[in-house]
Amino acid sequence: MSQPAIDVSDCAIVCFEMQRGVVGDLASMPVIKDAIDESGVIGEISRLMQPCRDAGIPVLHMTAARRADGRGGYANMPYITQHLARTKDSPAANSLVLGNPGVDVVPELSAPDDIVLVRLHGVSGFHDTGLDTMLRSLGKRTIILVGSSVNRGIAGTAIEGINHGYTIVIPREAVCGYPLDYRDQMLEHSLKAIAHIPSVDEVLALLGESA
Repeated sequence: MSQPAIDVSDCAIVCFEMQRGVVGDLASMPVIKDAIDESGVIGEISRLMQPCRDAGIPVLHMTAARRADGRGGYANMPYITQHLARTKDSPAANSLVLGNPGVDVVPELSAPDDIVLVRLHGVSGFHDTGLDTMLRSLGKRTIILVGSSVNRGIAGTAIEGINHGYTIVIPREAVCGYPLDYRDQMLEHSLKAIAHIPSVDEVLALLGESA
């Protein structure tokens, strides 16, 4: 493996926005859903998660949601304001409202002991979510970062993780971007400078080495 050694006992999986209303059966953003389906990233994350759980690595899901009255969110991000305007008269308008099933993690990636942290605003897993506090309480300083997408959430969470002193590991097949080939460009030209980028198989091999 070309990456420096990763201490499995120090790891937690942070899974970004792999929820029904973003990438699953209730998805309302086709550009993201199409890339997720084409990439097969849900299957790759699932293939990674269960062996990690079996090895004692905690799984934390970062989900996006909003209040029905909009409080706690800000209309300062073009993609989201355009999406809300586009869907305001459709059932998709409420898909990410707190308490609705669109906020739920897709069933293929959910397990009873997983930890779910909800974000009302922003594009980073660290923004007003308690992620840093949770990771510190678990005694973890290395993040295995997976999910959607490198365009915003994965990139933002990786950078904030570095700012908070964490080591970041991004298994390349376990993240997505749109258009689909943008994932490889982002990993190669931006994220590789701050994070370790192994394959899913290389991460799984580390679990065997630590057994």
